[in-house]
Amino acid sequence: DITKVLSEADINVSRLFLDQSSVETNIFPLMDIGTLQQINNGGVAVNVWDRQTHTQHQLIFENAPSNGYYLRGNWTADFVHRRGLKKGDEIELQWDFNRARFNFRVV
Repeated sequence: DITKVLSEADINVSRLFLDQSSVETNIFPLMDIGTLQQINNGGVAVNVWDRQTHTQHQLIFENAPSNGYYLRGNWTADFVHRRGLKKGDEIELQWDFNRARFNFRVV
């Protein structure tokens, strides 16, 4: 699992930044090789299941230029606005190997 306290950029730049070491330690070992290759070649569409609202959304998971990864696309509409997220909120993401999707929740 990755736990993250949201920054101002996560709220206002329409993408969620995820630390490289957290992703490579907690997410990549659970992903299949095809998905990993797509992440490194421009990004891959991934489903994100909101465990608290029981809704599924699609985001793009890709390399960030600054030692990390982004979840982008409808991040702002589907998560920030819909869930009323703000700077300082804590979220959790986990990769569900069996369903090939992220599970999301606000802590």
